[in-house]
Amino acid sequence: IVYLVTLGRVYRSEDGGDSWVSISSGLTSYSWSGKQSAELVYEVAVDPSKSVHLLAGTRTDGEWHGGLFESNDSGQKWTQIAGSNLKGTELAADAWPIVLSEKTDKIVLVGGRVGVWLSEDRGRKFKRVDPGGVGEHDIRDLTPFVPGSKDVYLAAARGVWGSGDHGETWSKKPLLEGDACCVAFDPYARKRLYAVLRDRGLFMSDDARHQKWTELGHAELEVTGLAFPPKEPKAIVATSRATGLHVSKDEGKTFTPLNGGLSTLAPAVCAVAVSPKDGTHLAVTDLGMVHTSGDRGQSWKHVGRLGQRCREILVGDLLILLDRLAGCRIDDCVLAHLAPLPMRSHGFVADY
Repeated sequence: IVYLVTLGRVYRSEDGGDSWVSISSGLTSYSWSGKQSAELVYEVAVDPSKSVHLLAGTRTDGEWHGGLFESNDSGQKWTQIAGSNLKGTELAADAWPIVLSEKTDKIVLVGGRVGVWLSEDRGRKFKRVDPGGVGEHDIRDLTPFVPGSKDVYLAAARGVWGSGDHGETWSKKPLLEGDACCVAFDPYARKRLYAVLRDRGLFMSDDARHQKWTELGHAELEVTGLAFPPKEPKAIVATSRATGLHVSKDEGKTFTPLNGGLSTLAPAVCAVAVSPKDGTHLAVTDLGMVHTSGDRGQSWKHVGRLGQRCREILVGDLLILLDRLAGCRIDDCVLAHLAPLPMRSHGFVADY
């Protein structure tokens, strides 16, 4: 099953992307005056303990009401459970990115253009938990909760922040200062953290809590997302809306392009997914073109077109989503994470 978010609407495919069905019933947001309506969904998250249970979050940028929607039947019907138009929920109009606890569906952490909100009752009521105090933070990315702990990290306009209690409290100052685009922990070395800063490139740390970072560079690639292929502990896949796909086999020290067969006129890659069984990849560009690869990205074949620009893609049981343009504030192209696990597209990979 593949879930796709494009132009604020949600679609589902049960045949690997050959055909799509709209599942946006109930995902309506309204203007502040109540006279206009629109679908403004930016992300879909799947409950790791119950794959038919979905959450969808909006990104309205303050111009519309919005918030968090829930489905208990794989998206056939949706109900808004929190948001700016629901009194008592304490959630603002934005609910992106979304992180779910892998152990309990009670914990829901969401970001937005102005801050972070935490719910401990399945998303019914939230409290604001901004890093560094309440303010304009512009959250670009959230990692999943690190397995076996309550640790979570976020990337924001002021830098990378860390929390050891599901986001209840955050580090007193950024663990890495700068305009952070994305953050991801290494699934093979979970104390290792990677982050990307605009105009400075890739950073790596084995002791982020003490702000010890190694600057790996590659600013020229304009990386916007990171992923970790299954069964390759030293490999990193990087995506860029400007330069396309790149892979490193040496923990980010060097990168080589993986754009063979992709359009040179539109190298921007919005989504990448990989099957843990056969290594087949799925890529979606910002023009809605779909490509597949059977050789781990060395060559690509154009197999179809979605017909719309992709905003988010959520890949189901057989495919592990590898990457996302996390937090780069691109209006026409942002993608999501993996189902059925509550993973960000940084490509946290389950044990096989």
